Amino acid sequence: MSTIAARVVETAAGRFEVTETGAGRPIVLLHGALVGAELWDPLVALLASRGYRCIAPTLPLGAHHEAMRPGTDLTPPGVARIIADLLPVLAPTPATVVSNDTATALVQLVLADHPGVIGRAVLTSGDAFDYFFPPMFRPLQWAGHAPRLLRLVGRAARVRLLRNSPAGFGLLTSRGITDAQARRWTDALINDAAVRADAAAFLRSVDKRYTLEVVDRLSSVDVPVLVAWSEKSRAFPMSYGERLAASIPGARLETIPDSSCYSCIDNPERLAQLIDAFLQEPSR
Repeated sequence: MSTIAARVVETAAGRFEVTETGAGRPIVLLHGALVGAELWDPLVALLASRGYRCIAPTLPLGAHHEAMRPGTDLTPPGVARIIADLLPVLAPTPATVVSNDTATALVQLVLADHPGVIGRAVLTSGDAFDYFFPPMFRPLQWAGHAPRLLRLVGRAARVRLLRNSPAGFGLLTSRGITDAQARRWTDALINDAAVRADAAAFLRSVDKRYTLEVVDRLSSVDVPVLVAWSEKSRAFPMSYGERLAASIPGARLETIPDSSCYSCIDNPERLAQLIDAFLQEPSR
């Protein structure tokens, strides 16, 4: 396994930190709100050992370290456009995209509204239908209207008991978030007002209308899609994975046992196995 040092990629929206690991067929991994690319580390190690080039950008969802350019659209459709513009820069041909949590909603928008930039998609547990955000996480949107609250959110995330409790990441992972991850993801959120403004702009614009309206447009998706849903996700019930798979032509549903939403942390072995098998299947 070869590791390529982190690099910075520039687009019209701004600059993105990107980590690449391994060599071979590219896989782009997209995380959710208030976390960064390091979320994928356990899965990346397994996929890279299987001969894949894992590309993990940190999106402007609160854990990024450099604010986007002024005027950048950070609504869900705007971030979907950012992803659509970023993907060709990361991989020269339409790559496989793996999403989790908030990014699963965003990738639905990319698949429906920006055809041709994703070659295959693996949608793991995340926002869909009327769960954008799930009811237990909707209080986060208050911080979208009062960005100073995000500084408190960042500081709370650095306290292990708080961040791994149901009030923090406890509903998303059974294994927990490490001190190093928490420090990395909250540094700019605590110290950079412009990054807080980015995060707030996204949080206050989250609305279930986007994930409800996209359902009809998903019927036009013509690339292979795997829905890999966690069996024990308290935030995103299995029924949502079933409905999502049924909404996309030809999509297949697979389940991940012993895992909450962050299957890349809780059961990366099973997720890596599913992704590897999916990529060995012939294209349509």
